[in-house]
Amino acid sequence: DLIELHTRGGDFYEAMECEYQCGFAYVVADVIEGKSAGELGVRPNILWAVRLSKYIYNYRSDIEKYHKVLDIYRKVDTTKYYALPQEIKDEGAFMEAVGITPDGSSLANVLIPNLSGCGLTLVETEVLWRGAIALAGIRLFEAKNGRLPKDLSELGGLVPKDLLMDPFSGKDLIYRVAGDDFYLYSMGYDGVDGQGTGDSAIYEKDQYPQEVSDIIFHAPAPAKDK
Repeated sequence: DLIELHTRGGDFYEAMECEYQCGFAYVVADVIEGKSAGELGVRPNILWAVRLSKYIYNYRSDIEKYHKVLDIYRKVDTTKYYALPQEIKDEGAFMEAVGITPDGSSLANVLIPNLSGCGLTLVETEVLWRGAIALAGIRLFEAKNGRLPKDLSELGGLVPKDLLMDPFSGKDLIYRVAGDDFYLYSMGYDGVDGQGTGDSAIYEKDQYPQEVSDIIFHAPAPAKDK
């Protein structure tokens, strides 16, 4: 059931395009209505820098930047963070590729920066799905066999092999038996195996994957908590 839910996630590119167009349409309409910076939800100094007339505005540069954003996000493969171009991984590179500068003066400068993290958010969502599916597979194997799998290859038909791949490394999620318990984690953004010991499981507290080295789905509880 988890695998079916995962495959019904929808098309990222189409969702991003719809989100951008809706957001842009709302802001354009509000600008035409003469709403203040506070009403538009942007900092006054940003709005001040935008060359706006209540009814006249040249949207050509916005359109050109928008098409550059689409070109960047057409390259996104949420299963292969390790192979994504730098303009998706790095906000500064994203801005440079789109053509946004700190002294820019267009609506694109207000709206597009909010998209810079979209690719990373979708990669995070993908890796969290894979962790949940692998964790379910491990528990199902344990229930059926009375023991933990020795490695992820033992999951066999329970979890398709391609869903066990870590988008951050291109290799399998890291699984390691520890006594009667186990570790299951992704290497995370730095692509370095931190041995899964630096933090609690991602599902156990409110944290962002960018802020931790390994994205831990399960780790043995400290002795005092067992």
